[in-house]
Amino acid sequence: MPKKPIKRGYKVWIRCDSSGFVCEFQIYTGKTEEERNLGERVIRNLSKKLLGKNHVLFFDNYFTYDLLKHLETQNITACGTVNMSRKNLPKNLLEDKKMKRGDFDWSVSNDDIACIKWKDKRIVHILATLDEATKSCEIERKEKDGKKLK
Repeated sequence: MPKKPIKRGYKVWIRCDSSGFVCEFQIYTGKTEEERNLGERVIRNLSKKLLGKNHVLFFDNYFTYDLLKHLETQNITACGTVNMSRKNLPKNLLEDKKMKRGDFDWSVSNDDIACIKWKDKRIVHILATLDEATKSCEIERKEKDGKKLK
């Protein structure tokens, strides 16, 4: 990170339950010989104990479409933000400039992986293998001053 005040530090990856209790952690000690993608390797390692236990993983930006396919084969449901520059993501979603705050669009692959594009202040992309990932509902959002968003 370019503006990070301390250039050296530790990376600790943690798998927590829904209450925030730490179930497992891994300290990054450098690249391994078998490493293809750091985020994917970490998630695969930290999810090994979840195989066949009907859990849902939520994570942020460190994963790919291929990782979700792999987790699905292990009966692990997953959901998280994704960088749209990753491969195998749909190109047919609404253009950013055509979206207003609160708008969304989605597409489901042949592998049943949903890619959801939602505009808040910025565009957010989500990949999910959740059963109802594309089900929508009305929510009420407010600005900091309490004004309702439409």
